[in-house]
Order: sequence, then C-alpha cells, then structure tokens
Amino acid sequence: MGSINFSAGAMFGSLSDFVGIKSGLALNRPRIVEIFTDHESFERYADAPDEAWVRIESIVYEEMIELLLYAVGRLEQIDNLPPMPALRRKYGTAPKTTEIICGIADIYINYMQSLDLDSMPRGSMIDPGPFMKEAFRRYGKLGLDMSCDFITAQAVQMEIKSAHLPGIHDDVGIIELEDLFRSEGLPDQDRAFFDQRYIDFINRNFDRIDEINWRKFEALTAEYFVRQGFEVDLGPGRNDDGVDIRVWPSRDAVERPPAIIIQCKRQKAPVSKVIVKVLYADVLDAEATSGLVVTTSRLSPGAKAVCDARKYPIDAADRGKIRKWIEEMRRPGMGIAT
Repeated sequence: MGSINFSAGAMFGSLSDFVGIKSGLALNRPRIVEIFTDHESFERYADAPDEAWVRIESIVYEEMIELLLYAVGRLEQIDNLPPMPALRRKYGTAPKTTEIICGIADIYINYMQSLDLDSMPRGSMIDPGPFMKEAFRRYGKLGLDMSCDFITAQAVQMEIKSAHLPGIHDDVGIIELEDLFRSEGLPDQDRAFFDQRYIDFINRNFDRIDEINWRKFEALTAEYFVRQGFEVDLGPGRNDDGVDIRVWPSRDAVERPPAIIIQCKRQKAPVSKVIVKVLYADVLDAEATSGLVVTTSRLSPGAKAVCDARKYPIDAADRGKIRKWIEEMRRPGMGIAT
C-alpha cells in the first residue's frame, strides 16, 4: 500500500483539481474543510497549515476523493466497493451465487481484452452491450442485473482512482461551486437557465437552498418549467416590475398572455399577504391565467387566507415542493461527464 507526501496546501489543491475533473465543480479549500470537518476520519487534516507536511496513504486519499464526489452529488453513495466485492455484498456469498459472480467477472475481462482500446478516440465510450448480452445469455435475468451492477461499480472505481477517465468533456469547462452562492451569472447555453452540476449539488445539500444567489434561485425555477416542456421568459432580475418569470404552454403561445406569472422568494420568513396582493395585480395586468409564488419558505397564514377569501388564482410552490423539483431534475454523473 503506497503513500503520498505533500504539503497540506498541495493536498487541498490536488483534491480540488481531481474533484473538478470528475464532477465539473471546483471546490475551494474552505468548502473542502467544511466537508472534512463533518467526517471525523479526515477532520485532523482540516486545520493543517498550507506549509505543513502531510503523509497520507493512497487508500485514504481515495476515500477523501470518494467523500468529496459524494458531497457534490456526483456519486450516489460512499463506501463503494470494487465490482466483485460489491456484487457479493448485494447478492450474497452462497456457492451458486459466487459461481455466477465469478462468471460475470470472466465475461467482463474477456470482453475488455477483445477490444482494441489503443485505437479508440480519446473520450469515446465503451459499449457495454456485448458484455451484458453475454451475461444474460449465460445466467438470465440475474446475470443481466449483475452485469449492470458490475459496470456501475467499475465506473465508480474509475471515478475515485483515475485522475483522467472518466472526466468531463473537453468542451465543457469546470465551474466554481462558490458561484452558486455569489454570482448572478447564468449559463450560456440556449434554453438552459441553471447548470446541472448545481442541481446535483443542491440535491445532496438541500439545506443550502437558502444560501444560493437570489438570481440563481430564479434561474433554478425557470429551469424546472423548461424541463416540464413550457416556454419560459426569465426576467432581467433587476427592474423587472416585480415579475420574475413568465410561462406559456408552448413557444407558439408567446404572442398571447402568459399562463403563469411567477414571483420567486428565496427567504426564510413566510411570504406575506402583501406579496400575494402585488402578484395578483401583476396577474391582472398581464392578463395571465394564474400566479405562482416559489419560495424556500411558505405562505404566511394571512397570505393564504387572502388567496382563499378573495379567490385569487395564485398557488405556492413551497420548500417541500422545490425539494421534489430538485429530485426530479437530478442527473448524477450525466450531462457533463463521459
């Protein structure tokens, strides 16, 4: 078992680089320290001065990578095992089961040896289809399930142990995690309002939803409605006359009044009745069908009472609803990586 020797500053720098390559999210040292502080196995490294000399076993370094990739939403779990131990943990160690697991491993090895990997273009994907078909042919549905789990476990090991494969595509840059909290900037892609990598991070760290930049919160809301198939107009953010987002059922409908006028409120306090009254006035002014308050909190009892008593066509997407949106939109390991 090897070990790595470097300064604490270099260690944090290498961790940031590795996670950036794998997830597309760059973590600064304070963010890594925060994650380590919540994990007692690595807490002792959190306060090490940049110049302090650190000797760390390779397996511990891989565990750090695994934890950080999990923390940003790239991995589904921690304590990931190599393929064969992972299959044994899931399917058991009965003699017949062990025989099938060994058979699955043999099929995988033979398939990989049959490929001319050196001639494959950089960044290209290996088709697992032939491996899975052979596993199914030999062992039926159980073999197919095991082959899927084998591939998943192998991919996770490559995430943790290889600094290069799989990594982000060449045409997709690494973004700063801190921009989720500090920056009003939005993605450059057409009809994309919110980066998938941030969605996966929020899914894993939903309690941080209150801390994201207010403009990013508006963009997150717009992104959800785009993915539901709506045509969305995200306002300028400032000087928008109180209307954050306009929504139509389709692109062909944009010449008509919007179906929904949305007001976004990223706040901890309940949304007051003044807000819903103003939103109702905006709905009338825009001749919209309805209004929606999207909030990390909830409607206050007074606001809800006003909507009910006056029959305002206004609904609310509260904190619980937003969490469900995030769960629907999550795509760990997809969109930015091979």
